[in-house]
Amino acid sequence: MCTATWMLTSSGYQIYFNRDEQKGRPEALPPTRFDNTGTEFVMPVDPVGGGSWIAMNEHGLSLCLLNFYQGKMPQKPLISRGLLIKQLANCQTAHEALATLDTVPLLHYAPFSLMLFDPALTQSHGEVLGVCWNGISLSTITPQAPMVSSGVDLHNVTAYRQGEYLRYIEQGVTAESLRAFHASHVLMRDESLAFKRNACHSHLSACMHRDDAHTVSFTHIEVTPQLLTMNYHAGSLCADESCEKRKINGNKNPTSSFLLVRKMITAPAELII
Repeated sequence: MCTATWMLTSSGYQIYFNRDEQKGRPEALPPTRFDNTGTEFVMPVDPVGGGSWIAMNEHGLSLCLLNFYQGKMPQKPLISRGLLIKQLANCQTAHEALATLDTVPLLHYAPFSLMLFDPALTQSHGEVLGVCWNGISLSTITPQAPMVSSGVDLHNVTAYRQGEYLRYIEQGVTAESLRAFHASHVLMRDESLAFKRNACHSHLSACMHRDDAHTVSFTHIEVTPQLLTMNYHAGSLCADESCEKRKINGNKNPTSSFLLVRKMITAPAELII
């Protein structure tokens, strides 16, 4: 249950990612710095499996994983899908990550879709790469924003979010339009037949709220030739006070910001929190 969008610019790319989870699942840990065989990367951590759904490394490679609930569950003992993100985060390019994935025994992983953003990706160079493991075979996909996963009513969820996405970017794909889309709720009709925003009780919206699950975090990644940034917001972006507000350890503004310096630059790689 997630929604991902992105924006390619003249000098790099940006990723916008809503993570949706069951209400009983433990809170994710905010982004943490890791070193995998000499490569630094940052990612929020799922305390259940120890992996993540999104990561960015010092080369400028970013990875996003969405559960594919409609796949066939393998019968072998399963390893957390999130650990794939941790394993691939030391790669220098998207193609190296795909080659590494080909060596992984995927029958030990539940189905997923994976998006890969290459360090050299811009609006005039390259494209977002993607693969889908359906529990039987691994196939190449062409990611189209918004990428959506849901264990409930996937067809209608995808159709609604695609329609809303197009409405939000009607005047252009911008940081403001994408952020607004990720904070958006279903439009409902009131008794006067005028549209108004529902008090966020819908499984259809990008900012998702169901009785058993809801949007639990928002991550924004920006990659430029020099700097790599990850901003992580614990909780949903919605500003509707009728929505349930999630707070981490009493923090009223649970946002973590990270800055990595590209390894290809002569300055040493650093992390600023």
